[in-house]
Amino acid sequence: MNSNKDWYEHRNELNPGDVFKTYDDCVIRLDRRVPGDGTDWYADVWMNGWPNIPGYEKGHWSSEDAIVSPGDLTEKLPNDFAG
Repeated sequence: MNSNKDWYEHRNELNPGDVFKTYDDCVIRLDRRVPGDGTDWYADVWMNGWPNIPGYEKGHWSSEDAIVSPGDLTEKLPNDFAG
């Protein structure tokens, strides 16, 4: 995957379901564009699992409508990312 791409410059190449790391090392999955000029995206956030807590051993996507800018994206990950 290309981690050197300026995703703000390539924002028209982004699609729902694309998975990225951000500058603050979060993993997000693009969901839909924020109304307005369509630059920013609502995103799901990957929550790591807690191996020592029953029922929370595996990671999961949190559908919290986090808003991300393409300029915050650093590394494209596989769209089937699961931890």
